[in-house]
Amino acid sequence: MTTTLHRTGEPSPPAPFCGTDADLRALRSDLEQQRSFRIDQLRQLTRLLQDPGTDDDAHISVALTLRSAATSVLADVEAALRRIDDRSFGACPACGTPIPLSRLQALPMTRWCRPCQQANESTADVPDTATHPGSVQVALDIVEVWGQGSFPASDPPANW
Repeated sequence: MTTTLHRTGEPSPPAPFCGTDADLRALRSDLEQQRSFRIDQLRQLTRLLQDPGTDDDAHISVALTLRSAATSVLADVEAALRRIDDRSFGACPACGTPIPLSRLQALPMTRWCRPCQQANESTADVPDTATHPGSVQVALDIVEVWGQGSFPASDPPANW
């Protein structure tokens, strides 16, 4: 991955946001709604995990997985709001190019342009099941609880 350099040898400053002020306000509003949703979700999951009646290992495992995912998304949302505040929102930090407005509207918390995201993902370490057996077990627990032919959001077990 290359970064454009100024004559001084320093990386180029980030490109300005490619949308309008109204676009930026709408994206901020979306991110603030997402932040509020994730905070509420984390509160609910924390209450569930603290409930003495929650003693089924599969339920606990699913709740822990959901909490981890919600925490990660919340961090991404808050980072995007900070980028709006510091005026670096909408510029890829890896190459400095503007991130297309359509990408930001679909994924307002994204940091990278699509080519840099793909390059980053293709070089990311994929967890080895031998060293990360828990991730596979969590997936198997979810399948066992919900069954192979159902989908959690639309067809939860009767005991949930």
